[in-house]
Amino acid sequence: MSTARRGLRFGLGVAAGLLAVAAGLWRADVRFAVAGAAAFLFLLFAGITEAGLRLHGREPRGGSWLPGRLLAAVEAVEHRHAEHEAALRAALQRERVATLEAEMRTAAIEEARRRAEELTAELEAFTFSVSHDLAVPLRTMGAFLDLLTEIEGHRLGEDGREYLQRATDLTARMQELVTDLLTLSRMRSDGDLELEAVRIGDVVAAVTAEVETALGRTIELEVVGGDEVVRAPRARLRAILQNLVQNGAKYNEHERPTIRVVVDGSDRSVTILVVDDGFGIPEEDRGRIFDVFARGTNHRGLDGTGAGLAIVRRAARSLGGDVWLESSGPEGSTFCVLLPRDTEAIAA
Repeated sequence: MSTARRGLRFGLGVAAGLLAVAAGLWRADVRFAVAGAAAFLFLLFAGITEAGLRLHGREPRGGSWLPGRLLAAVEAVEHRHAEHEAALRAALQRERVATLEAEMRTAAIEEARRRAEELTAELEAFTFSVSHDLAVPLRTMGAFLDLLTEIEGHRLGEDGREYLQRATDLTARMQELVTDLLTLSRMRSDGDLELEAVRIGDVVAAVTAEVETALGRTIELEVVGGDEVVRAPRARLRAILQNLVQNGAKYNEHERPTIRVVVDGSDRSVTILVVDDGFGIPEEDRGRIFDVFARGTNHRGLDGTGAGLAIVRRAARSLGGDVWLESSGPEGSTFCVLLPRDTEAIAA
């Protein structure tokens, strides 16, 4: 580039900087004036530097130092800015996609939960209806079988009496199953949630007497902390304790089963330990003992519906508590029931 052209370019740049300063001052725009002054000083410094290099016989790299370096700097800044904008757009797009996918998953989960609740309600309504409809005919059938045994039993031969006894036993078992189904169905409703102050020791004594009558066995009962009181529906507390006591006494090889109930309370909750000296629960059965109609592998031929512990768990959870197997072995099992001291908030 000729000296004249370089001088002209330099002069124009300096003039532009001075004009920017003047315009900024005239407009009372401090930022504009400062920008013009900065441009003026930069161009002045660049021009002096380039002139000095040429005076000493050195050609600035890239031809003219000023436009080459300035253009390269501007292009580098623009390139970085474009990269940042592209990265930001990509990040925003990924965030929008992730948000949309999360919303779709949440909606699918909510729909599945709603559908599961509907199916559960329908199934329980069906179970309650069928169980209720079966209860009366089964009671009538049992009564007729008892009457037949009493009136005509002596006329039947040994085989006839055996068949009649089998029919009576099967009818009783069906009645027990229907009763358990009705109990499980009622646990989903609040129909029996009449709250009252209940002394736990009184409930334990009452259900133990009923179990003794049903099994025809005497139970060695020990109660510790029976004076503890909870405010809860008596029917559901009875369902919990009756099934635990009955299981401990029924699945037991001792002539006089021992049941130990230990109650410990705090301001907000009550813990009930039910300890028996029965068969114990094998390791492989412990993960499913609270499932409906699940029976252990060591029931040793004793009848049962497998619904007892399911009733216990559903009753405990309906009151805001829970139940779990604390320990089990050849010497017996220990179940732990945790209940709120006052279940009013749960029942409301």
